[in-house]
Amino acid sequence: MEFPAAIELMDGQGMVADPNTHSGSFQLGFDPGSRLFSGRPLVEYASTNLIVMVDDKVYVLVLTTDPENYAFKVSLDHEGAEKRADREKIEVRQKPVTAARLIGLLDKCKSYDFLKKFNSDSVEGVSHAAREIPVAAGSIIGEVTGVWRDHSLDTVVFRLVLGIEKDEISRRVLYDPERIAVRVGDKRFTQSIVRGSGEVVEGASVENIVWVAITGDGGGGRNELMVDNDFDVELVPLPTKFDTQPVVEVEPVEEIEMIEQK
Repeated sequence: MEFPAAIELMDGQGMVADPNTHSGSFQLGFDPGSRLFSGRPLVEYASTNLIVMVDDKVYVLVLTTDPENYAFKVSLDHEGAEKRADREKIEVRQKPVTAARLIGLLDKCKSYDFLKKFNSDSVEGVSHAAREIPVAAGSIIGEVTGVWRDHSLDTVVFRLVLGIEKDEISRRVLYDPERIAVRVGDKRFTQSIVRGSGEVVEGASVENIVWVAITGDGGGGRNELMVDNDFDVELVPLPTKFDTQPVVEVEPVEEIEMIEQK
């Protein structure tokens, strides 16, 4: 039998290393530190249990004779410590989602490049992809410029940069931040937290950046979204009253010469 790591301990009744000095049911061939051991029945009908410890895992084996299959080989495998550590870095154990954690995640995403370079531990479990996903709703236009995912929170964060169409009369357009949603195929995900003013201002930069987070599937389960999914961001424009009143031109009044009365 072959194990995925070195055998740390073996124990079984009726297992002997040398049948010439000890009586037993099976002869065990094993070198300390090896991943392999062999077993040979010493009697016609034999059966026993063998406990093997490998990489902090305990295997309980049942050995029995089989006249029709006199020889066979078994190989066992599992992730092992190194593979398990790599997987846990990608799929970190689920953490309780709180408002404080979501706010902290948004701050991490804002400074992701800096943290990745100088404090990589702080963004462990967070993946990122630069994207160019168009966004349009009414007279609002823009794009998603970046997507992040925190696996431990099952949360995807989007950075939106918005603007106003050139032929729009108003220099300010409103939208409802609480109604921002994201679609992936036929599934729709509502936001769990958003940082946006609800107003798009012509010519502005920082004011027109919106951060949106999607957590879970909305029904208590995980969304398992990835940063490279095909996303479609939904915005809901609101009636705008800014700068939309018609301009009334007033003709200049001719200057009237005042005549002094005597």
